[in-house]
Amino acid sequence: MNKLSLSKVEWKEFTICNIFNTDIRGKRLKVADREIGDIPLITAGENNNGISSFINNPKHKEYSNAITLDMFANAFYQSGVFKCDDNITILKNTNINKYSAIFIVSQLKKLKVKYSYGNQVRPNRLSKDKILLPINGKGEPNWDFMENYIKQIMHRQKSQIISYHKSQLSNTTYWEGLKNSNIEWKSFRVCDVFQTFINKNKLQTPTGSYINKTLLEKSNIPRITVKGINNGVDSFSNSKNSKIIFFNNFISVSFLGSVFYHPYKASIDMKVHALIPLNIELNKYIAAFLIPIIRNNISFSSYGNQLSSTDLAQLTLVLPVDEKGEPNWKYMENHVKQKLHLQAKQIINYYEN
Repeated sequence: MNKLSLSKVEWKEFTICNIFNTDIRGKRLKVADREIGDIPLITAGENNNGISSFINNPKHKEYSNAITLDMFANAFYQSGVFKCDDNITILKNTNINKYSAIFIVSQLKKLKVKYSYGNQVRPNRLSKDKILLPINGKGEPNWDFMENYIKQIMHRQKSQIISYHKSQLSNTTYWEGLKNSNIEWKSFRVCDVFQTFINKNKLQTPTGSYINKTLLEKSNIPRITVKGINNGVDSFSNSKNSKIIFFNNFISVSFLGSVFYHPYKASIDMKVHALIPLNIELNKYIAAFLIPIIRNNISFSSYGNQLSSTDLAQLTLVLPVDEKGEPNWKYMENHVKQKLHLQAKQIINYYEN
């Protein structure tokens, strides 16, 4: 297949009602009336392909092979059978398949800038909306181009995924002895495993300092806050402010319970704790083993029940131990490497076949 380019194809503006029937809408189905089943129910939302639950409800109408558009213009392609509520518009066209639909969905999502709670998607409004699409020699939507363009992107992504995971195989090993080893586990306090300090006769984990964002000069050093996404990185600053506290190669734990690994230099907010192991150099494999354990033990954290530095220091973690009864860091590292090795092989096998 010749390489397809968006810039080398002619485009044209189409009114949505000229491509799809914009009058097909779902019907209201109260939560109390939903019968648990295995058919996806599409409602308003921008995650999970719009699926809110799985229902039965035989009398509720079914659809398939269609694009769903909610009241805020969140668009998704639904390949199989689904049902939906009254906030969903069902867009059908006999020319769409999973590839051309992905192309169309990317264009429909551009409508999100104009819709909100006060201006929701409705048939009369949607019928006037327009999207740009590539066209064929007859001036009609070029369904073949859309399909083949998405296939081209997916083929490139597949090659990149296979290449990446083959490199992972060379960086990780499968240790047969790990599967058969009898590992003992033991409880450790955080202060027994990570660096702490004494403040007013109390053990505390290191925390950052409060700095008003207006006083932070923009630069290239990550600043970690209580954010639960993007590895906790809220902004990038420099090291000129003497009040800023920096750490390197550490696990951050926020007072709300978000936990991330940082193999780089970063500053942390006053509501973030830095965990640095006492006797070993932290790496991404050991961190990957520790983080789920830490998260599970601080799942109680919330605005109403914040995790303090003294509470974290006394928190108990159950870890594998070596013959001396110390944390078995080598086992933790090899365990994660083995998991990644097996995962990489499965992913490569999936995409190659």
